[in-house]
Amino acid sequence: MRRIPEIEALVALATMERAPEHPVDHLFLLDEYTLCELGEHGEDIEHAAFIGGAEDGSDIDLWMYWDDGLPARFAESRSCRAVTWLISRPDRADRCTLPPGHPPGHSWDVTDPLGDLLDEEAARRAVSPLLDERVDEHMDEHVDEHVDEHVDERVDDQGDTP
Repeated sequence: MRRIPEIEALVALATMERAPEHPVDHLFLLDEYTLCELGEHGEDIEHAAFIGGAEDGSDIDLWMYWDDGLPARFAESRSCRAVTWLISRPDRADRCTLPPGHPPGHSWDVTDPLGDLLDEEAARRAVSPLLDERVDEHMDEHVDEHVDEHVDERVDDQGDTP
């Protein structure tokens, strides 16, 4: 996981070929931190994360590259040219979304255990308030029933006393 250097990213977005019309707006859409999109790879290969693409529909992308402990660098490149065809949708092909020259394995082969864990945690947190509310409602009902039972018992006990 790497923090995206905002100023450098903004300069890279603003000066890229076919730059987005409003690079500041694009920058605000990014998370503060990013993960390497290359999956597992050797230490001799830089980490890489997609930062943005040209707004004109071309396949020119802006990537952030980094090695642990070194400053990030930004570079424009076209996407990898590999394509896979889906058996279930023969009319549709998926292109590899990684930069050219990436380590073996295309974007459809990359697994991201940390990203999956972060997604699961985000989903859990999104559902958690709903569950908490249901638990609170259930507990309130249970407590109310329990209190009512004890109140009824006390009233019965007091009524039996001479």
